[in-house]
Amino acid sequence: MTEEFWIWHIKSNWVECADFRLKDYQLEAVEPVMYDLFLNQIYIEDYPKVRQKILSLMAGEIDKYQVSFRIRTSSESPVWISETVEITDYDQEGRPIKAKGVTCIEQNKMNREKRYRAFELDVLTQLPNDIRMKTQFLEILKEAELKMKLVCAVAIEITSLIEINKKEGRPMGDYLLRRTSDFLKELPGVLGRLGPGRFLVIFTGQPVYHIEKVLEDKLMEIRHAANQFAPSFLITYQIYEYWGESVDVFWERLL
Repeated sequence: MTEEFWIWHIKSNWVECADFRLKDYQLEAVEPVMYDLFLNQIYIEDYPKVRQKILSLMAGEIDKYQVSFRIRTSSESPVWISETVEITDYDQEGRPIKAKGVTCIEQNKMNREKRYRAFELDVLTQLPNDIRMKTQFLEILKEAELKMKLVCAVAIEITSLIEINKKEGRPMGDYLLRRTSDFLKELPGVLGRLGPGRFLVIFTGQPVYHIEKVLEDKLMEIRHAANQFAPSFLITYQIYEYWGESVDVFWERLL
């Protein structure tokens, strides 16, 4: 686990010696490097604990903290970061003006997370399964709620799959599932597989009439590409009400 050091000029919010930090966070080089650039990459679930540490540091309640969190990168897997930040300089009124930081990537946590995520992928389509989709749904919901965006979950079921498996054989049914998933991946939403013939797409910030039109066009493409199977679909729309039922109840209805 390699440790890297940097300096945070608090008043100007500028980070000195940040080249390695940009590399760890998989960010493009910019000048000047501002501290918020890194904060914006933190997973929304981990951000509150990091923010609380920073606020306590700024309030003089502590002069040093250590925290582990995940960051978003260009790759699919999150990167676990461990950072230690300590105040080194104060102004005449006792307010912190400079801090030193130590950053390292927690490779062991990343390896554990990769192994765990392997169990959350559907083998046939390589899409997130119902376990992973629920986690993703919670992430989307938290972010959408902050911006008051509409969240619409759409379940798509291939109702003719069982008949196709009986008539054409399981390999042909699997082929149809893969082809369907390939087309659905082009939709502007988060896609997963809920069960044998069921997919879920989560849309945020898009009007329902637009979602309906996009889905109608996409299913027409699928029917055309797999016309030898004459696939039929059942579409179920669910709008999440922030002040209505709990997330667990909503999720059970989707399943």
